[in-house]
Amino acid sequence: MGSLERLCLRWNEYESNFKQGFSDLRQNEELFDVTLISGSKIIKAHKVILSACSPIFRSIIASAPIQTHPLIYLRGINFDHLELLLSFMYHGEVKVIQEELDDFISIAEEFQIKGLSNDAPPPKKRRESQPSTSTASPYPTPSYSSHDSPDLSIVKNDINDSFSKSLPNTEVEECYILDESDDLKFNQNELEQMETNNDALDISSVKNKEYIEALNREISQHYSKQKTGKGYQCKKCDYIATRKFTMIQHVEAKHIITKGFVCAVCDKVFKTRNSLFSHE
Repeated sequence: MGSLERLCLRWNEYESNFKQGFSDLRQNEELFDVTLISGSKIIKAHKVILSACSPIFRSIIASAPIQTHPLIYLRGINFDHLELLLSFMYHGEVKVIQEELDDFISIAEEFQIKGLSNDAPPPKKRRESQPSTSTASPYPTPSYSSHDSPDLSIVKNDINDSFSKSLPNTEVEECYILDESDDLKFNQNELEQMETNNDALDISSVKNKEYIEALNREISQHYSKQKTGKGYQCKKCDYIATRKFTMIQHVEAKHIITKGFVCAVCDKVFKTRNSLFSHE
């Protein structure tokens, strides 16, 4: 009878190969399964990386329906800092200029990024971390303080009221999953307009930032906060939403004729930003 002794086979380059593998996936833009939105810009990533590096992202992603590509809207986050944060999560290191360091660390602490935040849960059998500290972000617009976590929204799939309850030890406003069916198709007149309109926007382009800001201002004129202080009332119809972002999506889909938003991949034009994000 053969020996029952078990032999340990070890791959000495295991960790370095995993690191390089995820780096290659990102560089080659392969197998992305989550999209982060900051202002009018988007950046794609992998759920497993975000979840492994941040308990905040892990809870958000876990709350989305399985086998979906969630779109996570990050209100008040500088896009350049978001890119640096992702670089750190993928490579374990990142170069930040001295003047930006405090802001960058502040954002990392908001998301409890492992390796950058004292709030990140320590590994088992390791001495307890020092008390967490937080630096207020000085952004004039948009901004948030150490007491207000950045607004996070998953913009896709079914509404889930329990979503915000699943976030660990953080106060997050307007965290919800928007029903994809709320993305209304063009009516016939709007469709005809779009077919003859060559001004459809590439939402990821910096030059379209002014239009996006103007569109947001126009949308804000079509709803108001209810007198009770809870929820929002559409001024154009009887629609009421408990969350501000839901109302914004409603107004853009129902009551605004936009220039249209073009998919950078297939050139298809969509009426709303949410319909474009859902398409991607």
